[in-house]
Amino acid sequence: MKKIFLYNSVIALQTLLALGFQFAFAWRFGASALSDSYFAGMAVFSLAAGLTAFFTYMFMQYYNDIKASDKRSAMDFYRAVVTVSLLTGLGVFILLAVSARPLISVFAPGFPDSALDDSRSFLLVLGAALVWTRAVALNNSLINAEMRFLLPYLMSLAAPAFNILAVIFFSDRFGIEPIAWATLASGLLSFGVSSYFINRELGIKLVPLLWHPALPELFRKSLSIRAAYQVWSFRESLAVNFLSRFPAGNLSYYFYAVRVLSALFNVVNTPVIHVFAARASRLVSLRGFAELRRLTLSTAVRSGIFFAAACLPLVFFLPDLLRAFFSHKFSPEDIGRIHIMFLSLLPAYLGLAGEIPFSNVVAAIKMTGRTMLIYLSGLIVFTVILATLGGRAGIYAVSVSMFGAQAVVLWGFILSAGSAMSGRTCSGGPESV
Repeated sequence: MKKIFLYNSVIALQTLLALGFQFAFAWRFGASALSDSYFAGMAVFSLAAGLTAFFTYMFMQYYNDIKASDKRSAMDFYRAVVTVSLLTGLGVFILLAVSARPLISVFAPGFPDSALDDSRSFLLVLGAALVWTRAVALNNSLINAEMRFLLPYLMSLAAPAFNILAVIFFSDRFGIEPIAWATLASGLLSFGVSSYFINRELGIKLVPLLWHPALPELFRKSLSIRAAYQVWSFRESLAVNFLSRFPAGNLSYYFYAVRVLSALFNVVNTPVIHVFAARASRLVSLRGFAELRRLTLSTAVRSGIFFAAACLPLVFFLPDLLRAFFSHKFSPEDIGRIHIMFLSLLPAYLGLAGEIPFSNVVAAIKMTGRTMLIYLSGLIVFTVILATLGGRAGIYAVSVSMFGAQAVVLWGFILSAGSAMSGRTCSGGPESV
């Protein structure tokens, strides 16, 4: 519990630094052509970064499987995956550099030429981080797989801290580009520190290796499960499309509530889930399903209770906080609607807190087809409820749809994980749909 408290403290500090950067950015750029250029560039970068993760997402699960029978082979597997990731990142960066201007034009067709140029300059610097962005994530996964957790959390402080310094000291003269350089530097620092830690503490030296027999299956399974997550995330696009049809401000009510809930969720649940994911992956590799069942249930209950406790004060006092800090921005009606949106989305987030341990088990057992089926079912339920209630429940139809979809996904993962851990579906490796 002391370690979890320490991890929570670091995550809380990271969240505060991230909020500090957002305040500093808004203070410096406000709502301007430069801020538009920044957000457009970040949108393109996020899309490109997602591409680099498509083939290595299941790294931890395969690493633990291989390590259970051959530690040296597991080391070679890590080296091969990181090498391929670095080469993939380099390839994506080259494609991005060549197509930066057309991509930004697609994302922001209304930008004038000056804003397109600003976005392109920002993206060309930031895009270099794609070379090692996924490698940093793989290093963190390896460190977590070895049941070490503090270093990745500490290194997560670098990016927002560097970004704040860039805004304060350099943005007045150089605009948004220093933020790209700061992101570049923090990512390179994280890669260097984590690689040094892995070499010194885990005895795994990072040397180039282009092949390992497990790579083809890793690529196939990672591609499948990433596709499933992309399907599930599409509900956010549907929500934005629906809410954008209401008068101005209604879309913002949703996102303000989501940001509050997401911040609370990250602070409370992220360390618990990271520790659980590492232990679950190891237990699956060792066929320790009895222990895994106990751990999964206790983690789901604990995650839900911790998150509910964190949200409870805001259930009563969120309107008072909004009035105290943002009365010059929000009317009493705005504050009331944000509060109602917060309350209406809370059940879906409680369901998410309970779901994540079970979905991690399903991922650890590599049931990628089952994952796609569950998420696709959730998306269909979300769409049907939204279409049915849209004309009667107004903007809160999104909240009801989110809860309905989350309930379906939660139940699907509980059934799938329970069946797998009892041995009816899987004995540690093969998938069953």
